[in-house]
Amino acid sequence: MGQSGQAVSIIGGPLAAVMSTPLRLVTTNVYGMVATAVGVYCASRYAADIGMRRDVMKVCAEDLTTRLTTGLLQVVEPSLAVLPPTVS
Repeated sequence: MGQSGQAVSIIGGPLAAVMSTPLRLVTTNVYGMVATAVGVYCASRYAADIGMRRDVMKVCAEDLTTRLTTGLLQVVEPSLAVLPPTVS
């Protein structure tokens, strides 16, 4: 079952707070703590999002441009279930 970055972000907030606590020695004011917490939160979101994507693969930029020019680029979209309209 796939997970989204939004679901993982529930962990990111508390993790950012816990990881930024030891940095109080480095940051002496509130603004430094906020900046540190935001940085850790963004880093955890980035790591979680990249780690959760199983439907992508890494492609070199040169290979991507070659595929675009030759028409070999294939975009695969997930199939969505079509729900019948409800009658009220």
